[in-house]
Parts: sequence; structure tokens; C-alpha cells
Amino acid sequence: MLAVTVLVRPAEPRDVRAVKAIIDRYAGTAMLGRDLAALSEVLSDFLVIERVGEVVACGALHPRGGDVGEIASVAVRPGEHGRGVGSLVVECLLAAAKARGLGRVYVLTFQTEFFARHGFRAVSEVPQPVSVSCGRMGLSADDGALFIDLGHAKPNTLGNVRMIRAL
Repeated sequence: MLAVTVLVRPAEPRDVRAVKAIIDRYAGTAMLGRDLAALSEVLSDFLVIERVGEVVACGALHPRGGDVGEIASVAVRPGEHGRGVGSLVVECLLAAAKARGLGRVYVLTFQTEFFARHGFRAVSEVPQPVSVSCGRMGLSADDGALFIDLGHAKPNTLGNVRMIRAL
């Protein structure tokens, strides 16, 4: 059997329509959709995985202040599921977060088992407002668990689960 390699690279302007098409497959159910203009504005946060010259997966790392980042828009083209490209996207974004000096990354997801395999764990919202200062982004330790209050930074409009990973 012939092995086909993939190329992981930063997204380029030529990729915006392919990234949008992959994201749109999940828009409104697993993630928020994005219009071309909004996607173009944050395209520099994205990486893509290319197989035989076609974009087959994407994901983004958005800085959210201090040492916190968000992994978002991790999506795989239908027909590519089960081939490890989604995991490759997440591992590359985690490496990028570390290289940027981020200490924690979070996701809003329905795919809790997938992200748990990558070291993320579900967190609860802090019941009282937590001040955001000096890179703490509302994070505190409580009985060994990490809690995060990101409602002010990113509303959870789909009702999915917040998960976080320390780097």
C-alpha cells in the first residue's frame, strides 16, 4: 500500500475558501460558521493540513490575553475522519501555543472524548466574577482543578463544553 504524506502549514489567503468549506460542514451544530471576510481577518491564526494538494483539515490558535489561547475551528473534511489528521491539527496547535509562550489553552467543544485524548479536561465556570489581570485571564486553582471564566471573553453560544489544558 502506498503511503500518502500530508503537509502541515500556515494557512494562506489562497486557502480561505477551502477552510470555509470545511468549517461550514459543521456550522451551527459543532461550531460557529464564519463568513469569508471574518475568516480572512483571522486566517493568520490558522494552520491547514494538505494531502495531495488539497486542504483536508484546519484549526486555529487565537491568543486570548496573557498566557491563555484558544484552539478553535478544528475541522476535518468528510472522508478524512479516522486518519489522524484532526489529532495532527491539535498537536501542531499545542506546539504553536507552547512556542508562543502560552501556559494554557482552552476549547469550546462537543468532542470531549477527542480533546480528552489530547490532555484537555472539562472545567466549570467560576461562580463569581473573577478579575482579569496580568495574564491570569480569570484562572485559579481550586482543589487541584482548573476553573475558567471566559464568558466575558467568548460567549458559549452553542452550549458546548469548555475544556482546558495546561502546557
